[in-house]
Amino acid sequence: MRLLKHLLPVLLLVVGSLALAGGGQQTGDAAAKKEREKIAQLKKAYEKAKATHIAKPKDQKVKKGFVDAATLYARTVMFAPSLAPKEKYPEALRVYREVLKADPKNREAKDSIQTIESIYTSMGRPIPK
Repeated sequence: MRLLKHLLPVLLLVVGSLALAGGGQQTGDAAAKKEREKIAQLKKAYEKAKATHIAKPKDQKVKKGFVDAATLYARTVMFAPSLAPKEKYPEALRVYREVLKADPKNREAKDSIQTIESIYTSMGRPIPK
């Protein structure tokens, strides 16, 4: 009985720690799920803006809408902790390149492309086309 009396606080501490660790994982999983849902929404908005821009390439308002939607989507993907580097960097690079085609002076696209390409170079990996 004395042993149980001494072990009970330790056992409660271990059980509590395991519960917190599990809860933390669930919280992390929930945050990752929420982030992926946000990315999916931004991707839809980007694809819609892209389709409109393709249909009306000379409309400056449409072009601005595409550049804004694409930039927001690319930035969110690039910095998303829930995405693995092999997922986020090629996608962000592809979208930033589209932004640069529509708006060749876009500073964020230029800087982000340079950053992603330098990441690939520093790892000795080929830069995605």
